[in-house]
Amino acid sequence: MTLAAATSVPVLAQSHARTQPGATRPAVKIQADNFRFCKASASSCSTTDDTNFRAHAFTGQKIKWIYRDTACDTTYLCPGHNVTFKHRHSNGDTMTQGAVIYTTVFNNPGTYHYWCTHHQNQGMTGRIVVTSG
Repeated sequence: MTLAAATSVPVLAQSHARTQPGATRPAVKIQADNFRFCKASASSCSTTDDTNFRAHAFTGQKIKWIYRDTACDTTYLCPGHNVTFKHRHSNGDTMTQGAVIYTTVFNNPGTYHYWCTHHQNQGMTGRIVVTSG
């Protein structure tokens, strides 16, 4: 029995195309904690923190707000938190540790102001500065 000397085996094409700028950027994560917005890497948001938290993102980059608020959990009247922009807001209130409150992507550069509808008067506000990247 003889075997054919060369058998054709399909080879999967490998793509060497460069990714678009910003395509592999990690999501910007913001946490809601102690009735404030702050960096997700912060152990907690202090009441002395800037009450208009500012984050930076690039156009097309995902932004996530995470709930990490044990102070709100201990207050009977606290309804949780949400993220509201002038023309859009999160789907309801979140009060579950580690839950994603809201996720969005901005396709246009600019400064976008947001707040928690329940705690805006307590300083739970923020802004996202979005630049082309």
